[in-house]
Amino acid sequence: MLPFLSTADRQFIRDHLSDDVRSLLLRSNPAGLDLKKLAAQIGARQKSREKLPTWYASDNLIFPLLYRLNKPRRSGQLTIKHL
Repeated sequence: MLPFLSTADRQFIRDHLSDDVRSLLLRSNPAGLDLKKLAAQIGARQKSREKLPTWYASDNLIFPLLYRLNKPRRSGQLTIKHL
């Protein structure tokens, strides 16, 4: 099954992109939204801002839920272009 973000999910991510992910998880769950999934997307986007700016800028990109950009072996956007 392919991951999917609804229009409401994408809007929530845009609205909370600069929020602290841990604080988001402590809030009450907005109706019809999977807060854990959205917090993971927001956290991945926040981490990608410096390393992968074109990924960060794309609203259509869905980050894998277990993706971690802060591992030392991960490189930046320049390396990805050469893959």
